[in-house]
Amino acid sequence: TREPCAGLEGLALRGAASWPEPRTPTDMRAVVSADASPVLQSAGPLQPDLFRPRPADARNQSVVRDSAVTVARKRADASKPVPPPTDAVAPKVVKAGTRLLPALIGDMTRREILAALGLQNSGHLRENYLKPCLGEGWIEMTIPEKPTSRNQRFRITAEGRAFRESP
Repeated sequence: TREPCAGLEGLALRGAASWPEPRTPTDMRAVVSADASPVLQSAGPLQPDLFRPRPADARNQSVVRDSAVTVARKRADASKPVPPPTDAVAPKVVKAGTRLLPALIGDMTRREILAALGLQNSGHLRENYLKPCLGEGWIEMTIPEKPTSRNQRFRITAEGRAFRESP
């Protein structure tokens, strides 16, 4: 005997039946495949706000309001003039070229370049020297189709020689 429960009694009044306790797969199939429409009809109308379709753009998106400080910063940033794009080479790239290009002698591996520049971190070499100089066309890879090959070497291009020799 179970103690009375207001929730279960409320469900029973709306047409809910007790769980039949299936013991075999066949019994379970019968429970799962049973027609539930009489129970649903006696349960009354569905709560419309639970099943109301939401607009596609509102799904899975949370709304986070900006703080007063963030709003003020955005306004300040929006009022700043945007500098026009220039074709000039960024100072960071020029620095990379002025250090790397004189050190390149023939085809060199990453390790040889690290040693020539007196560096130890290959990530620093890649981000601050190789990528900028490759982007400017001052150096090239000997195996461009395999940029991460252990046999990869780098050499100076004609543009790189011109930059290196410019005052």
